[in-house]
Amino acid sequence: MTYSYDSFGKYYMQEASGHYFTEHLPDGWDTWEQEELDEWCEAHAWEPFEYHPTDWVFEQAWNLAVNIHTCVEKATESLEDTVAECEQEIHNLRTSYLDARLEMEKLNTMYDEVRQGEG
Repeated sequence: MTYSYDSFGKYYMQEASGHYFTEHLPDGWDTWEQEELDEWCEAHAWEPFEYHPTDWVFEQAWNLAVNIHTCVEKATESLEDTVAECEQEIHNLRTSYLDARLEMEKLNTMYDEVRQGEG
């Protein structure tokens, strides 16, 4: 199995690893050579998994990381839509504010012209 150590792999896998190993994978684990990763996995395999091949244990942790990622994606999907709607509303409010400000400047200019004409 090929693993992609992008931010998904780094963070979700780091969290999931604590369910199969005695510790979470440490920061920077994604830069290790395969041999170093295998050695760490072997040294930190949780007791129920210590006699399983390290690549199998790692794959189980990876599958959990994928499941966590999928749950987070589904749970936050509606939030992303809501954030997009809020951003649009903020844009609309800024535009309205700027339009009102320009209108106020025009009115102030007209007022100043009227006052100057009176004097």
